[in-house]
Amino acid sequence: MKFSKIASIMTLAAGLALSGCVLTLGPPVVVDGYEPAYYDGYVVYYRNGQPYHYVDGQIVWISHTDVHYDVLVTHYKEHARPYRHWYVKEGYQYKTYRHKPPKYVPPPRPTKRPHKR
Repeated sequence: MKFSKIASIMTLAAGLALSGCVLTLGPPVVVDGYEPAYYDGYVVYYRNGQPYHYVDGQIVWISHTDVHYDVLVTHYKEHARPYRHWYVKEGYQYKTYRHKPPKYVPPPRPTKRPHKR
């Protein structure tokens, strides 16, 4: 009985690996009340208070001329200590995460009313 469970699990794991199935992380978790900021759907990280995010594994710095820059820097200043704790516990894992907004579905068209004569 024990052998069949182990064999089943191993078969499932092998099937997932061979199918090219990739497990991905869900949205970043909140740690000690800290919730990360986002920029264009990417999790924002900070180095010496300067905001950046990752795209395809590469750091992309957010320019000081960007309209969101001041908001992101303020977010860091207000949450610097919890941010560092979040980063060490969980945050480093989300460098490839990007929040994708739900697909836009247009509202239904109004039904035509019959003309009264």
